[in-house]
Amino acid sequence: MIYRRMKSFPAFTVVTFLLFAGLFFAGCSTFASRSEEMASVFDPLPAETKMRLKNEDVRLGDTKEMVYVALGEPDGKTVRTDESGTGETWYYLDSYQRYGGSTVTYAPRYYSARNGRVITTTEPIFRDYYYSGFYVRRQIVFRGGKVTEVVSKE
Repeated sequence: MIYRRMKSFPAFTVVTFLLFAGLFFAGCSTFASRSEEMASVFDPLPAETKMRLKNEDVRLGDTKEMVYVALGEPDGKTVRTDESGTGETWYYLDSYQRYGGSTVTYAPRYYSARNGRVITTTEPIFRDYYYSGFYVRRQIVFRGGKVTEVVSKE
């Protein structure tokens, strides 16, 4: 049986690459895409407010839409109701990795000598370990649709 190379292989490769590239970039939420999505809110703002939001500077009195344009979709949301009313908190997370130290273990190594004897030695193996986790980088509290509290850990 003779196998021939498919003539459509390059076209298939290009289409597949474009499909994956499109899926990759479609999931990215950038400031430009968010400001375009919220154009009805973003366009009427003064130029200094636009620059402030572009620099991810959220201030008291900003609306939820302004915070979304500046920071994107939050990693978590909570709603709290108390005597003063209902408030919503948006959480933005970040990750960290810290060096935890190193450990030494000894592993046996077996070598076969030419005379048929087995030689056993132990060699040190050094292993570094790290701690990783998440922390709340920013916490934005809304009351009545406006920012009333901003907590940042930079």
